[in-house]
Amino acid sequence: MNLEIIVSQNDLYTNYEKMLFPFDTTTWILILFTYGLTFGIIFGLHYSPKWIKNAFFGKDNKQPGYNALGAFFGVAMVGLPRESLSRYILIIYIWFCLII
Repeated sequence: MNLEIIVSQNDLYTNYEKMLFPFDTTTWILILFTYGLTFGIIFGLHYSPKWIKNAFFGKDNKQPGYNALGAFFGVAMVGLPRESLSRYILIIYIWFCLII
C-alpha cells in the first residue's frame, strides 16, 4: 500500500512583498520623503513663535503630528483649523493622502 501526501504550492511572494506591489521603488521613496518632510516641518515648527504655529497648525491645535497621521489613515479629525492658511494646507494634504 502506497501513502501519498499532497501539499499545495506556496505563494510566490510573502505578505510583505505583496504590500509593496502597488507602487514601484521610486514612488515609495518619494512617498517616504514626503511624509518625512511633513513630520520634519511639523516638529521643526514647534520651535517657532506662537503666531507662526497658529498660522500653520490652526489655533489651539496641540497635536498636529497626530492629525497628519490621522489624515493618512482616514481617521476623523476632532477639531478643524479656522485660519485660511492652515485650512489650505490641510486640504492639500488630505487630497494627497486620498490620491496615494
